[in-house]
Formats: sequence, structure tokens, C-alpha cells
Amino acid sequence: LKPDVELKSIKGNISFKTDEIILDKINFIWKESPYSLDSRLIGFENPDISLKLDGKDISLKADLNIKNNDAHIVSGILKFKSSSLSILGDIYNIKAPLLNLYVKGVLNIEDIVFFYPKFFEATSKLSLKGILDVNSIVNGPLKDPLSMEIGLKATSDNLSIWKLNGKNFYLDLRMKNKLIEVPQFSLNPYDGTLFAVFMIDLAQSNKPYTIDATIEKVDVNKLVMDTDLKDKRTSGELSSKIALSGKANDLGTLTGSGWIHIAKGYL
Repeated sequence: LKPDVELKSIKGNISFKTDEIILDKINFIWKESPYSLDSRLIGFENPDISLKLDGKDISLKADLNIKNNDAHIVSGILKFKSSSLSILGDIYNIKAPLLNLYVKGVLNIEDIVFFYPKFFEATSKLSLKGILDVNSIVNGPLKDPLSMEIGLKATSDNLSIWKLNGKNFYLDLRMKNKLIEVPQFSLNPYDGTLFAVFMIDLAQSNKPYTIDATIEKVDVNKLVMDTDLKDKRTSGELSSKIALSGKANDLGTLTGSGWIHIAKGYL
């Protein structure tokens, strides 16, 4: 996915001093909205840079130091729509960036569309909604994201998928050597529990994966109230266990086993 960063109608003032460059009110249009950028660079050998970007849907404040073609992010706050992220760390070899970043903050899933419109196309059928508290580390080459080492932990009071709701969402995701693992995905849907683990190996050409999920004591009546069957009389507790495996590049390889049990049920 490539972010939409086309800028239009760029104008403003740039001034130069002996060891300083100042960008004053560099105005431009992005996504049909006006933005303003102010920045100051001090020292040319190992410059200290501060910048401030303000606009309708996004703002950025950052201070960084560049030395020997490496950038150290002293502080960085990125706000867009209703999301806010703090970014710290280093970018080694700016010409071929190698990231070593720590990201923390609040992310509204729907705000991802602001940077990546194709995210909506990929997830629209899921009706995915939620506000996440995220902590993440990112290490590796920017030009090859799948070669990065990534650790992500995310929590949310409420998460909605396919218009179904769950509380106390928790995600632990790890990626290293193109192996993506989710040792814990948990949620409390409709007074019950959902626990899942996931693995996919992107280093292998056939991309093998496994999914194991357990559901316990979900209130069927409360679940149905969030569906088109809400006028039907239903009751019971739903429990299930599912194990799936296959190759991501060939849906025909999908195999699995599992069971579903409804206790005290009326359907």
C-alpha cells in the first residue's frame, strides 16, 4: 500500500542564514484541504531539525537530529482525525532507510483510511471498527516491510467486526524473518470469551498458515440482536472450537476440524 501524498499549490517563505535554514508558513493543498508547514534547521554538518505541520485532519510536531546520514527522532507527535501517535527512535541510512522506532498511542481503525484509501477496499466487508491503544516496535528496512521485525500489542474496550461486538479486545502480534505470529487474540463477545492464535510463514512460497480458535459461553440471544435475525426468538450459550490450516496461495488446501455446542438452546 502506498500512501496518498500528492501536494498542490505549494507556496511560502524560505530564508537562509550562516548555519540555519528557516521554512516559514509553507502552505499547500492536500486532499483538497489547506496545510501549513514551519521548520527550522540549525547546523549543516549534524543538523538539528524542528518541524510543525498543521491542517484540517492532521498535525505533526517533531524534533530530530541528523548525524552521519542517520536521523534520531528526539520527539514526534502525529495526530490525524481522532488518532494520536507518539514516535521515537532512529532512522539509519536515510538514503536507504533502516528503521528502529517505538510507536505508542491511540488509533481509530477507521482513520487508517485517511492515509491508505485501499485499506477501506480491503476491509469494508468486515465493517471493522474500534479505537485501539497501541504499543509497537518496528525494526528493519523500509523498502522491504516484510523483512522487518515488528512487535505490536493493541487493546480496545470494544471492537466491532461484521457488526458483531466484543469487549476487552487484546492482540499480541509479532513478525520476524517473514514469519507472522499472533500468540494471543482475545475478546469477550456477548458475555462469552473468544481466544485465538494464528501463524503464517511468508518466507515460504506457499505461505502455510494455522488458525486455532476457542469460543466459550456466548449469549446467543444477545448475539442475534446485532444481526438481521433480531426479531427471532433465540436463547442459549454458544461454545465452539476450530482448528484450520492450509496454504495462503491455494484456498483448496484448507483443512480443519472443530465442533459447535449450544447449551440451554432455543433456536
